[in-house]
Amino acid sequence: MLKRIVLFLLAFVTAASLSAPGHADDRTIYIRHDRGGDVGLYQIKAQVARELKLNVVIDGLCASACTLLVGLPKGQVCATDRARLHFHRARLARPMKNGRALLRRTNADILSSYPAGIRRWITRHGGLGDRMLKMEPADVARYLPPCPPAPMLF
Repeated sequence: MLKRIVLFLLAFVTAASLSAPGHADDRTIYIRHDRGGDVGLYQIKAQVARELKLNVVIDGLCASACTLLVGLPKGQVCATDRARLHFHRARLARPMKNGRALLRRTNADILSSYPAGIRRWITRHGGLGDRMLKMEPADVARYLPPCPPAPMLF
């Protein structure tokens, strides 16, 4: 598991440094089609982005565990007019002892990591459950700041 986390973080930080060709100092991650995955890994990813002050541009689908990135501090995350967020409750990959209690805590942690407006939107749409809640670009724009225009490259 440790090897998987280290490789995941290395890929994440490398992507940040290579995300904008010609701009080695640009510390921006572009999310264009991220279907999520392991909540623990995305919690680490969000913490690394927070500590390294990486910017996250949501420019397409950010689903499931990927949505943990919207909880980054103000100024570190923005959304384009193509951003879509998809939410659902956490699930266990396999049964485990105390699994229900772990899921309760994990889902509470996930929900509390989101900005207040997104939490209210999720609650109004039935809360985190098995059904995927799909926040389309118009709603995303209400809760996340717009991204500044990209620099012109000549």
